[in-house]
Amino acid sequence: MLIKRAITLSPLALQHVNFTFPNCSTLPLSTLPVCDTSLDFYTRATSLVAQFTTAELINNTVNHAPGVPRLGIPQYQWWTEALHGVARSPGVNFNPDAAGEFGCATSFPQVINLGATFDDALYEAVAAHIANETRAFSNAGRAGLNMYSPLNINAFRDPRWGRGQETVGEDPLHLSRYAVRVVRGLQGPAAQDEANPRLTLAATCKHYLAYDLEASAGVERYQFDALVSNQDLADLHLPQFRACVRDGGATTLMTSYNAVNGVPPSASKYYLETLARDTWGLDKHHNYVTSDCDAVANVYDAHHYAADYVHAAAASLNAGTDLDCGATYRDSLAAALAQNLTDVATIRRAVTRMYGSLVRLGYFDAAEAQPLRQLGWKDVNAPAAQKLAYEAAAASITLLKNRQSTLPLRETAGKTIALIGPYTNATFALRGNYAGPSPLVITPFDAARRTFSDAHIVSANGTSIAGPYDTATASAALATAKSADIIVYAGGIDPTVEGESLDRRDIAWPANQLRLIQELAALGKVLVVVQFGGGQVDGALLKGDDGVGALVWAGYPGQSGALALMDILAGKRAPAGRLPITQYPANYTHALRETTMALRPTATYPGRTYKWYTGTPTFPFGFGLHYTTFRASIAPPATYTIPPPLALHTQNTHPSPTSAYSSPTRAQWPRTTPPCSSHATPTDPRHTRTARSWVTPR
Repeated sequence: MLIKRAITLSPLALQHVNFTFPNCSTLPLSTLPVCDTSLDFYTRATSLVAQFTTAELINNTVNHAPGVPRLGIPQYQWWTEALHGVARSPGVNFNPDAAGEFGCATSFPQVINLGATFDDALYEAVAAHIANETRAFSNAGRAGLNMYSPLNINAFRDPRWGRGQETVGEDPLHLSRYAVRVVRGLQGPAAQDEANPRLTLAATCKHYLAYDLEASAGVERYQFDALVSNQDLADLHLPQFRACVRDGGATTLMTSYNAVNGVPPSASKYYLETLARDTWGLDKHHNYVTSDCDAVANVYDAHHYAADYVHAAAASLNAGTDLDCGATYRDSLAAALAQNLTDVATIRRAVTRMYGSLVRLGYFDAAEAQPLRQLGWKDVNAPAAQKLAYEAAAASITLLKNRQSTLPLRETAGKTIALIGPYTNATFALRGNYAGPSPLVITPFDAARRTFSDAHIVSANGTSIAGPYDTATASAALATAKSADIIVYAGGIDPTVEGESLDRRDIAWPANQLRLIQELAALGKVLVVVQFGGGQVDGALLKGDDGVGALVWAGYPGQSGALALMDILAGKRAPAGRLPITQYPANYTHALRETTMALRPTATYPGRTYKWYTGTPTFPFGFGLHYTTFRASIAPPATYTIPPPLALHTQNTHPSPTSAYSSPTRAQWPRTTPPCSSHATPTDPRHTRTARSWVTPR
């Protein structure tokens, strides 16, 4: 039975606000230095917050901030989500009429799909589109500018983790490169200008640190104490946060619910001050730290690291957590001051850091002087965004098996294609978690009718995602399949079995689906199995079944993902995805608890991720087939540079990413597989091109 904690998150923290910008042309704000654009950002923020009373300071340390009406500072909601498109959250106000202006936003593929592309330029392009759409919502008073996503850069350490779908996978280099490029896309090119580092949006690196569990072995994420060796922290959990802050220049860091070796990160001066600020440079542009929502309260009520909420608030503030997503600061900091547990200067420092980001965002500047303030509804789900959503989905879809060139499906004119499985008419499930209303979602059935317009498309669900095998429903699906020439099974897992607060118990195909697939395979037809879902399920039985011609992983491909999938099955596009996580055999999770954080194998412990797993995976990290053959050769070595020219013999129009793996010849610790050193994607697949990868020594 899970240990439940009291929910203390204030209803106020969840409330939406009607966003407005401060008006620097009217009193009293117009007389304050914060409106003087000739001053540096820090001076403007400092001069403003110096005007706040102690009560006003405390009231503005929480995510639902009332502002300071007497100074002309409006209320603000710091909690805005846009994991793979502008998403429902306290900081986003969608039009209730989904067909009206600002009733939807582009729904790009889930982050795990982006991870399968191994395409750094794509990450930045998607982030830039998300930034522009968020800005358009903001200009309409419908969104904040300080993002709580899309930078979930925790490693997908355990295959059962429900939020692994929000990450690009299990490799820290991959996570690091994703972090840097997404920060750049969100914050915009001006953010890198040392003299005038203006922001498009403020990007948040989360969840710091070692957060990769929702609920397991009698513990929830709120109470979980991740016991991690310094070596494992350095190898898997810290590199991507260092890259996000130091190399990407992220504005914000979010602390996680869990403790790390007994200390909640929200209350850790070492993680927040020594590492993030002093070593990585988080304070370079006066940036701030936010807690995850209720993580400050967790310092007391879940971890019992503090004696009460007052001590928890003081410990977190003093450690460097500036913004409390919740109500603990608002309710407890006055008492903390009275007990001399903290001081007004520390509170003022925190609020100044937060308002420093708003100054960098142009929050106080005239709209007519800012091109970003001109964005509107016409810039949401624009044709370029629709095209990018499709391209990203196509680049992510991964071919795992292709027996006797089952794919692509050729000469389908006049044939009957049966689409079977619980994803046949899926809509919302195609997007994964943290999705807002999208302008369109093409179901697999509709996509099949578009792509295979010369074929007859029939369908039947046959079974549900999970649950008992219903003989009558399955028999109807089998009858439909028998009448077809080609069968495409669309199933796997969906947000009902994985997500936030929801880890899986096992990683096998749901038994009801597996039975139906095996019965379909026994029909002797052409059978293509498509697995949807963010986490992997063990496809060993399908891999070894000659009745299954092809096996494809599609993840959560977003609003145009089903069309991209069908185009790949038809050969209009070539598959180019690579698994960003290891597909383990189903019994892998029998050998270890999700709560065990150790990475390295022992005689009785199999190890974690592709670097340390000692068993044989069903499909390894980085695996993915193509419709063509190619040759790869490595040119004469140059210092720290690996240039592999790829001679691709194909008429397909999508490039295939390449990865380089390297390891020291005298490793000082057990490492079973060389780590990924770099990856690159050739820009033109029809000719030999040099895809240059950079290897950084550490």
